Amino acid sequence: MPRLDNPIVLVTRPEADAQRFVDVLRTVSGPFSVIISPAFENETLSAEIPDFNIAIFTSRAGVAQAPRGGGRSAFCVGVATANAAKDAGYAAISADGSADDLVTLILRQRPNDALLHIRGEISRGDIAKRLNDAGLKCHDVIAYRKVAKGPSQSVHDALAVNQQIILTLFSAETVSILETW
Repeated sequence: MPRLDNPIVLVTRPEADAQRFVDVLRTVSGPFSVIISPAFENETLSAEIPDFNIAIFTSRAGVAQAPRGGGRSAFCVGVATANAAKDAGYAAISADGSADDLVTLILRQRPNDALLHIRGEISRGDIAKRLNDAGLKCHDVIAYRKVAKGPSQSVHDALAVNQQIILTLFSAETVSILETW
């Protein structure tokens, strides 16, 4: 792998998530410059959240759209999502992986209570369908959507000169948005 001397790291996450990522990256890397240019913003939809006993979260954005946990359980795709769920009052369990890992975890535990996947408009993994097909009772609600944004002027300026740029990619959906840039 080539060595990059003080590259620009282009972070396309929403502002708060981007800053958390940059803070962690600084603890484990050499010097770099940062451009934060969110590829999207999360837009809240006026979704009605039905009664549920156990939440399923595949993102921190889903947690942000959910009611307070009040001690209810939550199955979460990864550690960051589980931490957000704990902060929101859920007893969170992390699958520490992908949607497939999350479904495997839930099926291994086989809860009898009503499950609710609070998710974005675009979702991978067909979680509710797979759980229902396996005999569990799961609903999903679309609580937010990603609204694409264009690149900032800082991105245009960085691309106009011959600088080393590291583009961070966090999801297939973000890659689709960046294709339009």
